[in-house]
Amino acid sequence: MYFWKVRDGSKLDMEGILSLRGVVFGKEERDKLDPRFWRWEFMEGPDGGELIYIVEHESKIIGHFADVPRRFSFQGEAVLGTLSLDLMVHPDYWRRGIFTAMGKYGAQRVKQADGLFMTAFPIRQETILGFKKIGWKEVVKLPVLVYPIRFSGIVNRYLHFP
Repeated sequence: MYFWKVRDGSKLDMEGILSLRGVVFGKEERDKLDPRFWRWEFMEGPDGGELIYIVEHESKIIGHFADVPRRFSFQGEAVLGTLSLDLMVHPDYWRRGIFTAMGKYGAQRVKQADGLFMTAFPIRQETILGFKKIGWKEVVKLPVLVYPIRFSGIVNRYLHFP
């Protein structure tokens, strides 16, 4: 049994997070390896500061999970929830409880921030199973529609051309 210490991340972790992203996702979504994109996604949100969760081993980031605060309309009221995204665990550390540790930590952090719920749109089956393992519920299946603004991003992610 492994015990992982999860900690809050910050902009100071950007380089390590982007390095982990390069290992985990490789050439998928290359634009997300750009520090400008990362700052836009996690530091400049309209609904509050980032909630980033990090696991390290020997001073190297091996796990990352984030919740981006968002305002949702619920029964005519604006309520705070989060969009959970960019769950990553270094392949050398898979199946050691890191996903579970970060997910549970994240739920506590969102609760402390007065969030009412967390949402996610996972596309990988193993991620869906991991979320369900820590108590998430699938409430609706959503169709995925794409309107390509930057065609190269779509090509790189889904068609895997060199």
